[in-house]
Amino acid sequence: MAQALLEHHLRERGLGIAVSSAGILGWNEGPAVDEAVSALAERGITLNGHTSRRIDGDLIRDAELVLTMTSDHADAVRLRAPDVPERVFVLGEFVRLAEHVGSRGEASLSDWVLRVDGERPAERRRAAPKDEIPDPLGEPAEVYRVLAARLDETARRIALLL
Repeated sequence: MAQALLEHHLRERGLGIAVSSAGILGWNEGPAVDEAVSALAERGITLNGHTSRRIDGDLIRDAELVLTMTSDHADAVRLRAPDVPERVFVLGEFVRLAEHVGSRGEASLSDWVLRVDGERPAERRRAAPKDEIPDPLGEPAEVYRVLAARLDETARRIALLL
């Protein structure tokens, strides 16, 4: 859901930034759950055809920015690619810190992400609980709708910053 919403907002702003999605669990090649498809369809965004995949070290190292839903997810990403902790953020944490730094402007994405990383203590790269977005798997459709609204606003803010 986050990938589709971020792509939507980046496209609206005319930004050609590639976005991809991967999980930390072994859900390879599964479709998006019906509740996620419906929640995004209500916002005019198509999620049909999405296939899940598991994140790996190469995917992480190739990314200029890695956004996760929770601190536990971020820790799992850092374990797979310990050489790039400065590029890994929880979604809410990234928005909060990036809004403090200010929009990217003409800076390269990599340089700007390093500036955003500089806003957090190097010895503690865990987000605040309020920055996390819980996994709705197994929850009713209404939880997915609420999550879609939160992710939509977060993605809109990220696109504005980029």
